[in-house]
Amino acid sequence: MIGESSSSSMKHRKDKKEKSAERKRNRKKHKRDHDTATAAARKWAKKLLVMRKLTDMLFSHWQHMHANNPAAKQLEARWRQAIKMKGTSRSSSSTSGSAPHARLTGDTEEGYEPLRTPPATPDGTEPSIVFPHSFEVGSAELRE
Repeated sequence: MIGESSSSSMKHRKDKKEKSAERKRNRKKHKRDHDTATAAARKWAKKLLVMRKLTDMLFSHWQHMHANNPAAKQLEARWRQAIKMKGTSRSSSSTSGSAPHARLTGDTEEGYEPLRTPPATPDGTEPSIVFPHSFEVGSAELRE
């Protein structure tokens, strides 16, 4: 009995040491995984910062070079309008029943020109060639 208890206590100590060593390995592995994830996050944050700086530089260059160009001003207004509508379009796209182009038409101050009607003929009548919006595939008009 005495020999059995000493061997069981040695076995217990050995198991305890193995568990302790395993916990230590797991802690090191967890720390290494955490450090890797943190490093990856830092790397992406740095890339995003560089991209943001490049975008700012490009935009300031655009403003400097095209300050007197009316088309550039209109394009810039369209960009600003698109950025402003980006957040609202995601939330309201499912609830909005209007077509997407209906939101884009507006005043020229917002960066969009009003919709234009088709040009009339010189004598003021409607054009003779009118394309139908819908047609039948097997109709006689298409065979001609």
